[in-house]
Amino acid sequence: MNYQLQSPGYAIAPTVGQPAPPDLTLADIAKAIRKRWKVIFTTFGCFLLLGILACVIMRPRYEATEVVQIQKDSSGPLGLETEIGEGAVPADAIDYNITLQTQAGILTSDGLAVKAVEDLGLEKNTDFQPKFSPVGWVLGFISPRGVADPVAVPLHDAPQRRARAIRIFSSHLKVKVTEGTRLISIKYNNPDPKVARAVVNNLVNSLTEYNFQSHFAATTQAAKWLEGQLTDLKTAAETSQARVVQLQKDADVFTTGDTDLMGHVMSVSVVLSRLQDLNTALSTAQTNRILKEAVYRSVQGEGPESISGLAGNLMNGASPDVVNSLNVIQSLRTQEAGIRSTYANESARYGPDFPHIQQLQAQMSDLEKSIKEETARIQSRAKSDYNISVRTEEDTRALYEKQKAQAAALNGKTIDYTVAKQEADQNRGLYNNLYRRLKEAGAIAGLRSSNVLVMDPGATPGKPKSPNVPIYLAASGMAGLFFGSLLALYTDSKDNSLTEISQVERDLGILPLAVLPTYASSRQMRQSDTKYLGLPESDGASARFPDSLKDLNQCYVEALRKLRTAVLLPQTGAPPRVLMITSCQPGVGKTSLTLTFAASLAQQGHKVLVVECNMRRLAMQHLLGLSASSGLSTVLTDSRIPTPIHPVPDAPGVSVLSAGPASEFSTELLGSGRMKALIDNLRKEYDFVLLDAPPALAVADPLVLLNVSDMVLLVVRYGHTSRQSMALAYRTIASAAAGKPIGVVINGVRDKSRALYDYYGYKLSHSGGENRRGATNA
Repeated sequence: MNYQLQSPGYAIAPTVGQPAPPDLTLADIAKAIRKRWKVIFTTFGCFLLLGILACVIMRPRYEATEVVQIQKDSSGPLGLETEIGEGAVPADAIDYNITLQTQAGILTSDGLAVKAVEDLGLEKNTDFQPKFSPVGWVLGFISPRGVADPVAVPLHDAPQRRARAIRIFSSHLKVKVTEGTRLISIKYNNPDPKVARAVVNNLVNSLTEYNFQSHFAATTQAAKWLEGQLTDLKTAAETSQARVVQLQKDADVFTTGDTDLMGHVMSVSVVLSRLQDLNTALSTAQTNRILKEAVYRSVQGEGPESISGLAGNLMNGASPDVVNSLNVIQSLRTQEAGIRSTYANESARYGPDFPHIQQLQAQMSDLEKSIKEETARIQSRAKSDYNISVRTEEDTRALYEKQKAQAAALNGKTIDYTVAKQEADQNRGLYNNLYRRLKEAGAIAGLRSSNVLVMDPGATPGKPKSPNVPIYLAASGMAGLFFGSLLALYTDSKDNSLTEISQVERDLGILPLAVLPTYASSRQMRQSDTKYLGLPESDGASARFPDSLKDLNQCYVEALRKLRTAVLLPQTGAPPRVLMITSCQPGVGKTSLTLTFAASLAQQGHKVLVVECNMRRLAMQHLLGLSASSGLSTVLTDSRIPTPIHPVPDAPGVSVLSAGPASEFSTELLGSGRMKALIDNLRKEYDFVLLDAPPALAVADPLVLLNVSDMVLLVVRYGHTSRQSMALAYRTIASAAAGKPIGVVINGVRDKSRALYDYYGYKLSHSGGENRRGATNA
């Protein structure tokens, strides 16, 4: 069933169905937090109070800190220290990180914890005193107790005492490896600052002693093992050396006692040395033979002219005699050339018969003869040198092959000698190295056996570590805000009451007709709320009705005027004259609203009658001090009884028809023809008739009153009426309203409530003014 708006103030239902829930936004969350600020403030105050109590109650605890550096381990391959020697094994980053973690694990080990407790007598400290624990007490009934500790025994012989002491000690100890460094920080907190300092110093001393003992024990153990191995190595070295000597004799190898650059003893083999010499001689003979053959073949069959031209080329390969002959031939050729030149010049001048010319011919003949003789002599000498070089090469080769055969026969022995010599050198070197390490281990076993270096010694702290008042208060405050916000959101999610004006529009699909602030004035707001709730005061005493609305705060009066304007100014037709005012549930201020609205209508000169239609709860009779002997119930029961209408002295123009005696048949009476006739008569006499009906969800009276009403005002109380009941009451009335307008009035909104600003964009003051604070539309 749909309804349309008939005036700017009317809020008529566009639908009767259940609207879909809106999507949750951040603005909704912020609005819920602002709305539940009291929950957040209370939770914040509780957490802050707990923080303050913790700072006051907690016993101050002091934390001592000591920083140590773990140096690189200088152990060699056998685990022996290498301060004097060399050969330490280089450690990579992963291995060194493992070393740091191992040292940190030793500091947190149970052994050092027990030692510290025993050395410092910590069992008498307040931290180690037995304390009652409800959880431990309960678990003690179901968990096995184990064997009781013996009396008056050391801590390490009492398992339960030891386990408890280790647990308490470890809970106050912090050991941390500083990233990227070789530093380890040790922290311990205790109510006594001197005890905290003593604990960290004791742990560092224990770690140093542990490293000392472990390194010393490892060195001693390695030394004992070396002593047993040295005897075997010495025997092996002596045996291998004797074998080397015997193989040396068999292989004709001799030593001079000198050493080479590598420190090895120099040895000489006669056979191999002779073979090497013969190899060199054979190479020389081959070279000489090749050169002699080259000279021989160069001078063989050549004339004097060609031989004399070879003088420069054969100087390196020819024998001295050949070289001298070549030089003589070259000299003779030079003389011959000079004489021939003189002969040619003078024979042309003097003729062949000239004595000097004949003398030159004789000289040339002698030179030619000498040149031929030297040429023959060179050829003979070159052949002889060649033959000698061939025989020499053959003899040298024969000696080389013979010596080679002897070397081949001794080759196996030489190989055995070489292998045996290497083995002997290795055994002797290993023996010497281990013997030197053994001597070093005995000398430096107690010199430096710990790699722990104290950087910052533990000092007595002057300021307690906890409680840290600023941090505790800040943490408690932040926790209070966080949990307060969560509690506020949870409370808001579980709160189904009407807490926002916009919820009417979202749930019902209509705008509220009016929003009324609190009923009383600022003075009366501090008094009892019986008037506001429409309930009788104590002892049934009469209440004073507001005198021309003077006792109401101005915000409430302005809201009534808006409601009056919305009702009296419809878009079409005459304004409604019979208004039924109902609610979802009791206690929403419906009766008080009816009376004050009637007074507001009367201010314009209208004649207004208020009819109390709730025959089950006679609130208006008690509120105005009227008699309960007659009223609406008696008029509807007996038509002969006159209608008991009472004017309100303090509100000119306003009259009241009370409910009269209570009746169990109110629904039948209100739906009877007499009720319809009564309302028709009242229409003629009064300008407006206000029907104060019972709650719509409690009884069926409001539904039957729809037959005589022109308009329905559904009153809901801000922060009190549930949204489900509001929607159910609205749908119930709308389904039976038969096209009659329905207006929703929100009652009881505090004039300084955030809801007004969130919906309208401004706040109201008691004087009726508007605090716009950024509002764009009133």
